[in-house]
Amino acid sequence: MATFEYTVIDLENTIRRGSVRGWTRKHVSRQLIELGVSIVTLNKVKNQTSFWKGILRHVSRIDRIVFLRNLMTMMKAGLNLPEALASSREQTVNPTMKRIISDAEKTVLSGQPLSSALQRHINVFSPITVAMIKIGEHGGKLVETLEFLVKQQEGDFRLSRKIRNALVYPAIIFLTMIAIVVMMMIYVIPKIANIYEEVSAELPIYTRILIELSNFFVNWGIYLAIILVLLFFLLKSILKVSPKFKKFVHRLILNLPSIGLVIKKLNLSLISRSLHMLTKAGVSIDEGLILASNAASNVNYQEAIRIGENFVKRGVMLSDIFKGKPKLFLPIFQKMIRTGEETGYLDDMFQHVSKYYDEDIQNWTSNLSTMIEPILLVITGVVVGGVALAVMFPLWNFANVL
Repeated sequence: MATFEYTVIDLENTIRRGSVRGWTRKHVSRQLIELGVSIVTLNKVKNQTSFWKGILRHVSRIDRIVFLRNLMTMMKAGLNLPEALASSREQTVNPTMKRIISDAEKTVLSGQPLSSALQRHINVFSPITVAMIKIGEHGGKLVETLEFLVKQQEGDFRLSRKIRNALVYPAIIFLTMIAIVVMMMIYVIPKIANIYEEVSAELPIYTRILIELSNFFVNWGIYLAIILVLLFFLLKSILKVSPKFKKFVHRLILNLPSIGLVIKKLNLSLISRSLHMLTKAGVSIDEGLILASNAASNVNYQEAIRIGENFVKRGVMLSDIFKGKPKLFLPIFQKMIRTGEETGYLDDMFQHVSKYYDEDIQNWTSNLSTMIEPILLVITGVVVGGVALAVMFPLWNFANVL
């Protein structure tokens, strides 16, 4: 990921300068335009940090939530904004986050609003966060806005973590099964194959295939592992620099059985929660769609929402736009949005939609282990047991002959 230095003119015709990290100039340019600024200059910084420094400078979602919560708590306690920023900086452990807060503190002390300070770091603070803070500043409700942001971001984090944790157990079982099979291929089967070779035993076809696979792992296993690792990093790099490839992969994920449906519900929940937050604060639907598109984790949803913004400007109803993409926007989602538009309570309906899908996802994650454990155990038993039988069956035949 590269660093880009920019000079922009914001909506108040003020010149802003800062830096942002992104994969391509086009990607960074799109991020800046979504903030409603006019780009004057945008240049890539040549001297890049090393891979490990990049990891050490990473600001996690938890770091952002803790910062916003500390800031909100300090201001609720009666501290003014510069004092609250100073207190948050002292409590922050992450050195990168500490520098960002220090920069925000200096910006605020120079007379600029907090939203302008955070806008300098759009690779850390999303456009939604910046927009909401700007609205809170203009309305004199910054503390209430920060509290609302913390609740929303904590909800998003808990939901994503539940899905991730639910998938950990199946992944461990699957990787354990692969490890057992590989260990048998490398260490156990070659020794048994030597015994068969010494006694010149006639082997069944499945045992001969297993021995050939074992020979392949012994002779070429290390090269196969290197190729797989290189392929993983290659695909990961392509995924980051090629929007078309990323869109293709994300589309494949959405089409996966069971998990694809959950990913759809997660994206609909994130989008609905963001739209509720923005429309409740007074942001128009078309502006809200642009900002809410950044909340989606799947690029297909991001693109669909951004395209929908153009149709909303032309007077097309939001539910009709969603109806045109039934593979992304589920029927229940379409009906609930239609009801919100017809009753005039669209902002409240966004909240109902997000809660509905949150509960649905929580039920799925709670039942996942119960549903998938028997299947994984059967698959593991069949694979490991099949390998064991293929190895031992000729021995039993040989013993019977003796």
